[in-house]
Amino acid sequence: MTDVNGDFFAYVNPGKLQLTIRYLGYRDTTLITEIKENEVKIFNVSLSSEFSQLSSVVVTGFLQGQAKALNQQKNADNIKNIISADQIGRFLIRMLQKLCKGCLV
Repeated sequence: MTDVNGDFFAYVNPGKLQLTIRYLGYRDTTLITEIKENEVKIFNVSLSSEFSQLSSVVVTGFLQGQAKALNQQKNADNIKNIISADQIGRFLIRMLQKLCKGCLV
């Protein structure tokens, strides 16, 4: 584990050492070295980015509550205004955001 600056230290027995550094989104880096008795070694390691370029991203979502509310309204014999629970939730969030500017809602 590292501190907030990415620095770390480890106490190891003398001998051959294989050190692997891993971080999410970066390629693993492995260092192999020999440690002598009471020796202090400093390693400066730069990790290279491991990314993939996507040709496209498809996001699919469903508003079941909204679709059901619209079907009920369309099929009603008289005039109805039906609001789904997910729409009420969005309305309340927007209303709270307007009332409390600068707050995280």
